[in-house]
Amino acid sequence: MTEAGPVLSICLAFAKEPFEIKSGACGTVVRNAEMKIVDPDMGASLPRNQAGEICIRGSQIMKGYPNDPKATERTVDNRGWLHTGDIGYIDGDDELFIVDRLKELIKYKGFQVAPAELKAMLIAHPNISDAAAIPSDPNHQVEQPSERSCSPRQPQQLRL
Repeated sequence: MTEAGPVLSICLAFAKEPFEIKSGACGTVVRNAEMKIVDPDMGASLPRNQAGEICIRGSQIMKGYPNDPKATERTVDNRGWLHTGDIGYIDGDDELFIVDRLKELIKYKGFQVAPAELKAMLIAHPNISDAAAIPSDPNHQVEQPSERSCSPRQPQQLRL
């Protein structure tokens, strides 16, 4: 994300004296920045090991989008926190894990459904060769996955 500057976190495996790293970890937040995880709906800070939107603050983040104050307001809050749109968590060792994208979540009947999870569930079916989570309403007024988001291996045999 270019808005957050050149670096948000650094993997300690590349340190002068390398540390052991965890699978899937993106490293720890850089020294000149602060990072927090917030509840996407309420905006409250979340504790360690709980997934939410990744926010970062520091002198390296952008000041705003040129000639677009509304876009800036949607991305950087009044306390200087840049909302990345990424879903992740920070574990007990201060390591960051990115697990999804906020803006790609489908809100359906009060639930937040990650398209990646939906796709994984669909392609686990033996008669589905590929799947994608796409909106059923092309105008995005209703967030609901389309039933046309599967590619059956043999169309006549697909029964979900």
